Amino acid sequence: MTESEFVELIVNETGLLYAAEDLDTPFDSLNDWDSVYLMKLLTGIESATGSTLEMSELIEVTSLGDLYRAVTAQAVS
Repeated sequence: MTESEFVELIVNETGLLYAAEDLDTPFDSLNDWDSVYLMKLLTGIESATGSTLEMSELIEVTSLGDLYRAVTAQAVS
């Protein structure tokens, strides 16, 4: 999954208009972000990739960029 595909997935799953520049903004600093959007996004990621992220990986995630890196790292391994 490319970064632009990931941003498109964010927009499609959450309805929030984030861009690549927002990926490394901490979740608590993103406008309108809450945990419900994270759950929607995780569901979308699972549908798009066919795999799930481990809880140990998710605990370390503090931004959309962290989540993207976790998703792409899992695809490589």
